[in-house]
Amino acid sequence: MENRGRFAELMETLSITFDRKVSDVLMDAYWVALSRLSDAQFQTAVERHMVTGRFFPKPSELLEDILGTPGDQVAIAWARVRLAIRDHGHSSSVDFGDPRIHVAVRAMGGWVGICSKTVRELDYSGREFAALYGSASPEGAPAYLPGAFVGDPVKVKQIGGLDAPLMIEEGK
Repeated sequence: MENRGRFAELMETLSITFDRKVSDVLMDAYWVALSRLSDAQFQTAVERHMVTGRFFPKPSELLEDILGTPGDQVAIAWARVRLAIRDHGHSSSVDFGDPRIHVAVRAMGGWVGICSKTVRELDYSGREFAALYGSASPEGAPAYLPGAFVGDPVKVKQIGGLDAPLMIEEGK
């Protein structure tokens, strides 16, 4: 989030709605805990919670309103990987824009390695992916990991060189 003033207004709205005093310490704790949300995401989470919540929300509840549960996040990430394998394969360079996906795929043999698995092997790889994805930090991948996966070098050379990686976005 960027707009501390708007954040304070929305926290005050929650305070009034759920009849709970928000101290400066609590406000600071929520600011830190929710900092990975954009201003618009935070507003959406507050609006949803005002309709569906019965008590003053914990930061984790507001995060789940926008990002889903950790299990939801893993399932969505694994589905993105599976779709990218199906739609683009090992000859394409891809970027998921999610460092946790990159950590998990790298640990599972990299892009070309995971694309080389059979459908049956991929079906059994979901649990491994979930464990790796869940243990990776959402704030960023280690510096030694590239931002994108390069497709099979032989295939890349056959098609005339390296194109910009395909962005594999959520919901696409």
